[in-house]
Amino acid sequence: MSRATGWAVAAAILCWPLGVPALLGAQRAARASGAGDLAAAAAHARAARRYGIAAVVVAAVLSVLLTVIMLALLVTALVGLGWPHTVPAGSARG
Repeated sequence: MSRATGWAVAAAILCWPLGVPALLGAQRAARASGAGDLAAAAAHARAARRYGIAAVVVAAVLSVLLTVIMLALLVTALVGLGWPHTVPAGSARG
């Protein structure tokens, strides 16, 4: 498996809108390489690799963004429920 194909598979798993062109580019690169057209194969492989890298970056950014949003919602919900619960000074727990 070429490096472009690896990036294309990662792109398809992580961000399918960018994965489709990456997979198509990797397939075109393999076909061009098999036909002996190394210049076209290299160009298609570069395009597939670019789409693959873009998909990984987009997936990472979205993952971080969604994690921050979920944590903000969790903290907002907990604060709305009165967390952290503070005990007034001088009162006994029991």
